[in-house]
Order: sequence, then C-alpha cells, then structure tokens
Amino acid sequence: MSREDSNSVPSLDRGRLQKLRSDFGEDPAFVPEVLETYLSDSRNVVLQLRDAVEATDADTFRRAAHALRGSSSNVGARRMVELCRMLEEIAVSEEPCGALNLLAEIEQEFEQVEREIRSELRPGTS
Repeated sequence: MSREDSNSVPSLDRGRLQKLRSDFGEDPAFVPEVLETYLSDSRNVVLQLRDAVEATDADTFRRAAHALRGSSSNVGARRMVELCRMLEEIAVSEEPCGALNLLAEIEQEFEQVEREIRSELRPGTS
C-alpha cells in the first residue's frame, strides 16, 4: 500500500473494537483497559521512534515501528499499522530518506487515533 493509499484507510476500525467487546463481553472493563494501555504505551513508543529516527538508528526505529504496528493492529488502528509498516520498510532498506516525514505522519495519526479512542471511551458511545 502506498502512502497515498494509506490516506483512504480509516484511523480506527470500529468493527475491530466491536469484536473485542463481543469477545470479552463478560468483562466490560477489559476493552477500556486495553485501549488506555495502548494509548499510554504507544505514546512512549512514538517518542522512542522520534529519538531513533533523529539519531538515524535504523534498527531501533524498525523495532519500535514493529511494536507499534502490532499493538495498533490489536486495537484496530488501521492507518497506523500501514504507516508503521512503511517505516519498517525504510529501516530495512537502510535508506533513511523519508523517515522524518513518515514519522511526522505517524505522530499526527497517533493524535487522531487517540481522539477517536477517547471518543469511544466516553460513556454511552460503545
């Protein structure tokens, strides 16, 4: 998927959230806890990405992008998954050109995902 194609992918797959809710319906606190943990952990990973990209430490930003891609997939942050995949490809190619621009997109996307998750966490929206 190209960067342009990733723009058409929704930030948050609400169907994935519904599946989590239905899979763990017996524990209504589970999904909110997962989402809060995702937001907290992901914020730290995004900061690690920034440090690694600025230091042109391809191995560290590849590992951080991989971790963020996995956790984003778990909560249905589909566009974040695609952006992280692209950043991993940059790291593997050992051509860091474009990494800073892609990182800026990841940071913006994280803010969007956070807004959408916070909206989902508000009472009466699930």
